[in-house]
Amino acid sequence: MARRFPPRVRPIAPDEHLSTEEHLTELRDRLVVCAAVIASAFIVVYLARGRLIALLTAPLPHAHHKLTTFSPTEPFTTTVGAVFWASIVISLPVLIYQAYAFAAPAISSPSRRHMLVTAGVLSSLFVAGVSFTYVMVLPTALRFLIGFGGAAYDVQLRANEYLSFVTTLLIAGGIVFELPVVMVSLARLGIAGTRAFQAHRRFAIIVMTVVAAVLPGGDAVSMLMLLGAEVVLYEVGIIACRLFGTDPASASLGTAI
Repeated sequence: MARRFPPRVRPIAPDEHLSTEEHLTELRDRLVVCAAVIASAFIVVYLARGRLIALLTAPLPHAHHKLTTFSPTEPFTTTVGAVFWASIVISLPVLIYQAYAFAAPAISSPSRRHMLVTAGVLSSLFVAGVSFTYVMVLPTALRFLIGFGGAAYDVQLRANEYLSFVTTLLIAGGIVFELPVVMVSLARLGIAGTRAFQAHRRFAIIVMTVVAAVLPGGDAVSMLMLLGAEVVLYEVGIIACRLFGTDPASASLGTAI
């Protein structure tokens, strides 16, 4: 039976000693897999580029659905940029799996099933963050920003700047939703755990407030929505640390800190 992946693209055990050349070969093979997946996703998304642009402009007020361009090349470059980032999001499960399979042996020896579950959880949280930002945060931010100043401004949206703003905000929202996984990873490594996260909840909320404030958006309502999501995710992370973390390490660190 033919292998699904090249022979070198496989999990490496922590006690398996590889030469520098073998590590570089493994990294090359995993990068080739990632590049092939991204290229395939890019072709598929490019063929549906009209629907992608319509999806990204849907949260705009009806009067601003027609974006403005100021150069002959801008429609092409702007569309290709949006297609590229959409391709990255679609390819994310494979990208996360390949990165995890390459780096994890340095810490532990996870099974293939464990790596698939981890990649699935990370991908699902990212998609959930993108969806939450698209449905809840983005329309609120756009209404505030476009309507600010009332009739004093003739608002015209440049395609490049608008799509850059949208993709940045959506990707930032997806990254924010990875918080529970980061917390569980710290707990399993013994760096921090349930008690530490509970003891420093107030400090964490301050940090999350700063993060929500610096994310693209610019209005208090969308900032509070992102902050609320972060606080909920932080509590979910504490529960996940209690279930999947390393209790002795987290307990000692929580007491020490």
